[in-house]
Amino acid sequence: MASDKFRQELREESKLWRKEGLITPELEAKFSQRYGFEQLDKEASSQFLNILLGLGGILLGLGAITFVAANWQGMSPLVKVALLLSSLIGVNITGFSLWNNGTSVSKQRWGHALLLLGVLLLGANIGLLPQIFHQSGPIYGLYLVWGLGVLVMAAGLRLGSLAIASLILLMASFFSFDSYGLGEVGGVLGLGEAAMVFMPLVLLCWFLPLAHWCRSRWLFALSAIALALAIFTNVLPRGSQLPPWLGLSIGLFLPAALLWAYDAQTWRFSLKPATSAPTESAEIQTQAPQAKRAKLQARFRSIARGLSLFALTVSLYSLSFHFVWEGDGLTESWGYYGREFSWLWLLDDLFLVVLASLGWVGLLRKWPGLKQFQLRSLNSAMVALLIAVPVGLLFWVGVVGSLPVIAPFVVNILLALMAIGLIRDGLALGMRSCFWLGMLLLILDIVTRTFEYNTGLTVKALIFTICGLAVLVAGVWFEKKSQLRVKGAS
Repeated sequence: MASDKFRQELREESKLWRKEGLITPELEAKFSQRYGFEQLDKEASSQFLNILLGLGGILLGLGAITFVAANWQGMSPLVKVALLLSSLIGVNITGFSLWNNGTSVSKQRWGHALLLLGVLLLGANIGLLPQIFHQSGPIYGLYLVWGLGVLVMAAGLRLGSLAIASLILLMASFFSFDSYGLGEVGGVLGLGEAAMVFMPLVLLCWFLPLAHWCRSRWLFALSAIALALAIFTNVLPRGSQLPPWLGLSIGLFLPAALLWAYDAQTWRFSLKPATSAPTESAEIQTQAPQAKRAKLQARFRSIARGLSLFALTVSLYSLSFHFVWEGDGLTESWGYYGREFSWLWLLDDLFLVVLASLGWVGLLRKWPGLKQFQLRSLNSAMVALLIAVPVGLLFWVGVVGSLPVIAPFVVNILLALMAIGLIRDGLALGMRSCFWLGMLLLILDIVTRTFEYNTGLTVKALIFTICGLAVLVAGVWFEKKSQLRVKGAS
């Protein structure tokens, strides 16, 4: 199905074409039937109502929780427990029964709003019930149990909104967790601490598959971002006694390598039962779901690779400063303060390294040869180069000796190559966002180097002028080329 924006533009253009006599009313009717012009207003209204109902459900939940909190001290423990449990069970049962009603869209919307309200009530129960019986615990435990409860709801109902709420709660738990003293000699990990240590695996094994089940691109993108942040946090701020070159290699470049190699077909082990040869009618019935599934997987792969390029850009830019490579720059820049290090933090990262390696092996099997260079500059070979070279530099600095001049020079060359690759791909594929991202990255690198090194005001003014003229000329040239491409296609 085409995007809503394309369908709206096509509807307006088809009306204009019919008025100008370019198409017949019959052809316009075929366009309307094929792209569902009559359903556009209903779908927009439906999305707006879903947002309003979700917001209303959240506000109602906050109002109810605030009202109960205002009168909480005057209630007996029995009344408190009964009120909490009855509201939680009643709201969720009512919401599920309305949401599961396939005959009425309005009832499904109200059910969705009540399920969101049930998420808030679940948090209220988890937070308030222990207080009634004078029990307490760390704040990360509250978010963890709350998030896991919402995750069970999201997996059972396959609702992307609930899954996103669960992801936010689990990440709040992860970042509020104090890892100091974890893994000391004789220490035993509890369930909550193990969930924090292996949070990247929790995100990978639960949320990425759940995004496929819910068919939610937002959930997939947010889960991938959370996975990258969890890997970085586990290795750098918490892996304080890990060699800096190894910590930086894993924390900065493993997320990019993992996301670029993401492929649901490569990572999934499916068992297909032996069946007889399908009939022609059975093949026709299975073609449409398979096409939709393939299209969704292609979109997820595109999102993963876009996030991989963004992560790679941030990593290269953070290593492009010369002070990072001078003396103890790798240690001082990333906060290695000599805390007790536990190898527990590396177990999940080792697993992810193996998984990323399997993904790259799958990419090598599908290697198209020189055709990939002609289509895209930022292909798998270029991404592998952009990852392998800085990792090699970090290894050299950590094992052999410092490279205060060569290392930042090479990293800046790689950053420029990445910017040029984005610009080239934007021109070749007609992607305006890709082109301008490359331009901004190139200018940011130049301006940063201008301020980093001791240059006079005259040089700075000259560089700013050149960058401004380059942006203007490149923008006009790109727009003219885009217009010529559109005219040639028509």
